[in-house]
Amino acid sequence: MKTKFFIIMLLGIPLLGLGQEVIPKDKKVSQLSFSLLTESIAFPFSRYLPIHPGAELGITIRETQREHSLSQWDVVAGGYYHEKLETGFYLKGQYHYQKYFFTHLGVDLTGSIGYMHTFYPADIYKHNPETGEYLVANQMGRPHAIAEAGIGLTYRNSSPIEPFIRQSFMLETPFANGIPVIPHSFLKFGVDIKL
Repeated sequence: MKTKFFIIMLLGIPLLGLGQEVIPKDKKVSQLSFSLLTESIAFPFSRYLPIHPGAELGITIRETQREHSLSQWDVVAGGYYHEKLETGFYLKGQYHYQKYFFTHLGVDLTGSIGYMHTFYPADIYKHNPETGEYLVANQMGRPHAIAEAGIGLTYRNSSPIEPFIRQSFMLETPFANGIPVIPHSFLKFGVDIKL
């Protein structure tokens, strides 16, 4: 039930942008983005090693272009591998605001909420009370709600590919018994591909 609620909530987030001035109707998807990332259980700008690799793919579904700024509603899917903690896969709705400075610099602010499913990176055991043995259990993973905020820089140019670097901070809940929330920090290097 919780999983269905999170998925319905996540899919409804991009619909919030439908009432805004949008891009022409014949251009439904305006941009794709792809990034490689590293995850850390830390606050932003505090730790970057060891590297816990991951990737993200985003699709812009609504866009409002102004003279000195850009507002976008995105759907983003991604994941990461943290060998001692968890492997996580997520789907989120994201609002992305970019303010233009000078000719080629865009300052990015992002906010998102979504759903994440995690798997413990080792075997999980369960106790058999009849025999007293511990047996390897099937791992179905755990569902989580996530909220993320980020800041970054984009190199704006006339080509369809614009590189960016972003730092974001995510809260995952529930994490474990006795630990309701755990922080994640992501450093992302990627490109926006204009369609």
